[in-house]
This record gives sequence, structure tokens and C-alpha cells, in this order.
Amino acid sequence: MVDVKDKKNNNQVKNDIEENIENAQAIINIEDTASYQMYQGEIDEAKAYIGIFSGLFLFIAMLSVITTMTRVVKNQKLQIGTLKSLGFNKRKISFHYIGYGLFVSTIGAICGILLGRYFIGNIFLNLEMSFFEVPNGVPVVEKSSYLMAFLTVLTVSLITYLTCKKELKKSPADQLRNEPPKVNNKTLNITTKPPFKNLPFSTKWNLRDILRNKFRTVTALVGIIGCSTLIVCAFGMLNSMNNFIKLQFEELYNFNYKLTIKENIKEEELNNLKQTYGNSTSQTLNIEIKDENGNKTTNNIFVTDANDLVRFKDENDNYIKINNDNGIYVTKKLAQNNNYKKGDKITWHVYGDKKYYTSTIIGFNKDPQNQNITMTKNYLESLNIKYQPDSLYTNKDLKDVKEIENIKLIQERDSLKESMQQMLSMMKQMIIIIILFACILGGVIIYNMGVLSYSEKKYQFATLKVLGFKNKKIRNIFIEQNIWITILAIILGLPSGYYLTKWVFIMCLDDNFDFGVKINASTYLIAAIGTFSVAYITSRILSKKMNKIDMVSSLKTNE
Repeated sequence: MVDVKDKKNNNQVKNDIEENIENAQAIINIEDTASYQMYQGEIDEAKAYIGIFSGLFLFIAMLSVITTMTRVVKNQKLQIGTLKSLGFNKRKISFHYIGYGLFVSTIGAICGILLGRYFIGNIFLNLEMSFFEVPNGVPVVEKSSYLMAFLTVLTVSLITYLTCKKELKKSPADQLRNEPPKVNNKTLNITTKPPFKNLPFSTKWNLRDILRNKFRTVTALVGIIGCSTLIVCAFGMLNSMNNFIKLQFEELYNFNYKLTIKENIKEEELNNLKQTYGNSTSQTLNIEIKDENGNKTTNNIFVTDANDLVRFKDENDNYIKINNDNGIYVTKKLAQNNNYKKGDKITWHVYGDKKYYTSTIIGFNKDPQNQNITMTKNYLESLNIKYQPDSLYTNKDLKDVKEIENIKLIQERDSLKESMQQMLSMMKQMIIIIILFACILGGVIIYNMGVLSYSEKKYQFATLKVLGFKNKKIRNIFIEQNIWITILAIILGLPSGYYLTKWVFIMCLDDNFDFGVKINASTYLIAAIGTFSVAYITSRILSKKMNKIDMVSSLKTNE
């Protein structure tokens, strides 16, 4: 074990050891060991999730604060005017409304930290501990979490202040009057021109209302888009992981059992195994790759003589044959990360052998969970390296077989599949939580926007009732606008969910994984129906308030 003070000198130290210590067969950075990489991969994935989903949830929460406080301030317009008339200054009233955001967000931040530490943290840690072996694992709240909680409280308080600032600028007399509709002839006269002039009254009325209240419309759009985007992303990640399992264990693995061969068995013993279980074998070589600058990275070579029991696909998911004996195949993601192109040469050596080889890239393949190099048995032997298979693949029924001579491990394909599913279980649990929060937050925003829309249009609805409009007609006008906004938000949110899923995989997945984004049509349908249903049900519930509108209120205008 060698400790290097400055990591920049790692390669220099490795070269010195190779040149001066003859018995040093393999020199490996601790970061390149399988266990270290697996732990670090989980940590890096978690950090990426924190940044992406915490940011999204905070953004949606801020929208909830904006819509809630806008509604509160508008509903208390008369009280604000009364307080100002009684001599209360703007500063004192501002502090009163800032207190809404300050106290609620402070309580929420404290509860969030406690729940994160003692509830959600334990759930995720127990999921991790079911796969990894870490003694005395306990959730820890870092200082950055407290800083984030403080910044959240500060941001919510600021949003609360900005929300009520505009209302507080008005004079007491203006605040004690009913607020007249906002009218802008330059934008509203479109409903008197073709093709709009032939539209039904409700459609023209809603078009005018949307143009009058752009902020409310945009806020509602963003909130509903965020809801549908999160639902598509969450279910899309599940779809993609299920596709990864299918790709790896049903399409690329075409065997029922993988037999791990013991080391240093005799040629005769190997031939006996082949005669009994078939001659489909492979060998994995741990290698070190050296680039033009002398930097070295650890990887592995999969040497295939497995016939059709281990299959390969290209980046377009078409099956390809690995049968060219003149060079090596490189996985697509490894090639992208290192800017490898067809015809490039790679210099490498096998751990335990100091001799370097230079191989030409002759093709690319796609591997969902191991970014490595593949070559044929014949090409390996052309380099004067002996082929010593370490795995044998068979479709024989070994269900009741517990032990085979010269075989140290018998693995059924289904057991390999279950092991991978277990590793992905934590991600699936987190996705379920994302779906739950997406639905709750989306419902809150849709409800807030509906209530805000109703409170802003209460005066107009009262006027319509005076003019003879039935309650049912007014309810339909109210619901129609919300449906428009919801449908537009869904149209924008569904593709946004795809791109968010793609970005999450780019940011979060370990470099060894490459299974792409695969979202089923049913996911888009679920997201669309779910979002629309929440918006429609909320609109129906709020539309019942039309029956309680007092028509006398429309006669109290000062216009």
C-alpha cells in the first residue's frame, strides 16, 4: 500500500514502481477498485439527485407560495385599506404579511430537517444497507442542509414581501373600492376580428381574461407543466430501468446458466466441461490503458468465444456479430467519453504482465452496464496471449444441480437479473416518492390557481349573473379556461419530462451504465390523464362557488 501526498503525482509514482520494483505485477489506484467505484458511484448519483430534484421541488414550492400569498393579499384587500385608513404604515403591514411566509417556512424547514434525518433518511439508508455492507451506518445532516433551510426561509419571506408590495403601494381609497377589470384595447380587440368574432361568447370571454391576466396564466402554466414533467420523469425512469433489465438479461444474455470456471484447470478438464455443457466460453482480462500523455486508466477486456449465447447490439439497438479478428470493439459510451473513433489505436497491458499491446478499434457495441473493450478469442491468440476461459454459458437445465466439478459458481440468469433489480430498488423507491410529491405539489398549485382565478373574476361573474347568465353557464366558462391552460401545459410538459429524464440520466448515472431513455406511451397517457383529472376535478369543485356569488356586489362599483 502506497500513499501519495499529491494525487497529481499518481502516474509518476506508478511508473517509478513499475521501473524499479520487478515483483510489482499490478499497481492499482484505490479509486479504480470495484468496491470503491461502486460506493463512489452511489454517492455521485445521490449528489446529482439532490441538485436536480431539490431544485425542482423548491421551484414548485415557490410557485405555491406566490399563488397562495397573491390570493391571501387579494382577499384581504379591504382589510389592508382599512388598516392604512386607521394610520398603520406600510412597513408595519408589510411585516404582518411577511410573517405569513416567515413563520410557516421556518416551521416547515425545521420539520423538514427532522423528517429528513429521522424518517426519510432512515428509509433510504436502510435501502442502501440492504445492498452494501457498511458497519454502523447512520443518517447525517450536513451543514449545507441547514444553510439550504435558512436560504429557503429567506426566499419564501422575500417572495411574500414582493407579493404584497404592489398592493401596499395603492392608496386606502383605491383599496376600499372594487378593483375594475384590466382593459387594454390594443390586445383585447382581437376578439372582434376574424376568426375570433364568430367564436362562442364563453371562448371570447376566456381569451380576453387570459390576455388581461398574463401573470396568473403563465404561473398556472408553469405549475402544471412542472407537475406533468415530474410525473413523466418519474415513470420514465422506471420505464428506462425496466428496459435496461430487459436489454441486458433477455436480449444480450441468451443463456440460462453462467458457470464460473476454477483457475488453472487442466486442458482435459476444460474439454470435459465443454463436452457436457457446450463450448460457449469467455474470458475477462483486467487491463490498464495508457494514453498519448502517459496517463493510465483501469478497464477490462471481454474476450468472447460464446457463440450466440452472449449477443451484442450497436447504438441503434440492432444485433451485430463480434467476429472480426483484426482488432477490438469498444462500447459506445466509453468511446464517447474518450473521443475514440473507428481506426484509432489503444495501448494497453494485462495486469500481471508488463508487456504493452497496441490494438486498432474496428467497431463499436452497446453495453448497458459495463463500458469496456471486446475482442474475439482468435484476435487474443494472435497477440500470443493464451486464452484461458473463466466463464462457460449453457442452456442445459441445472435447476437441481448444486455443485459441478471444476466449477466454483453456478449462476442462473434469473438470479443475476434479481441481483440487478435489487441494486436498482433504492432508485425505484425514490421515484415513488417523487411521483407522490409531484402529485401533491401539482394539486396544491392547481387548487391555488383555481382559487386565485375565481377571486379575481368574482366581480365579473357577479355582473354576468345580473345580465341573466345561469349558474351552469358561468361554471362552464370558468372550467373551460382552466381546461385550456391544463391542456396547453400537458402538451408542453410531456416532452419536457422526456428531456428531464434524459438529463437526469446524463447527470446521475455512473459512467459504467448506458441504457438510454425509454419511455412507454402508457407513461405519457398516465401523466396526461392524471394531470388533467386533478385540474378538472379541482375546477369542478371551485365552480360550485358560483352559486354563492352575491349579485348585489356587482352594483357596488365605483366605475
